[in-house]
Amino acid sequence: MAQAVLEIYPTAQLAIGPPTEAGFYYDFELPEPPTDETLAKIEKRMRGIVAGKHPFTVKEVSADEARNMFAQQKFKVELIDNLAKGKLDDDGNPLASQEPATITVYQQDKFIDLCRGPHVEHTGKIPQDGFKLLNVTGAYW
Repeated sequence: MAQAVLEIYPTAQLAIGPPTEAGFYYDFELPEPPTDETLAKIEKRMRGIVAGKHPFTVKEVSADEARNMFAQQKFKVELIDNLAKGKLDDDGNPLASQEPATITVYQQDKFIDLCRGPHVEHTGKIPQDGFKLLNVTGAYW
């Protein structure tokens, strides 16, 4: 989803996108509220990404390397700083330990995101009908 959103809104700020019992969500700061048409466009692009069968690769990175990778993403940098300090995980939840957390990034196609994983082998493992964008709600970082 984040890859599709960035392709449509290149200046979007990415936050977190964890799975939930009901599916998933992803927090973004967008230059304008998305319309129903924009949601449909994002969903269509997501299906194209899935069809690409792009493999997921994981890489452990240092906090400095992660900060450089996400220098234009203010929420990601905040998450990286908290991971490095041992305060919060990459979903913004308090860590049990005050030790710096392992920082991992996942890549598929040309898109890289901060994530602890795990992921499926490649995007083709995600069913074409396995997701539906239902709504947009406010988020307060």
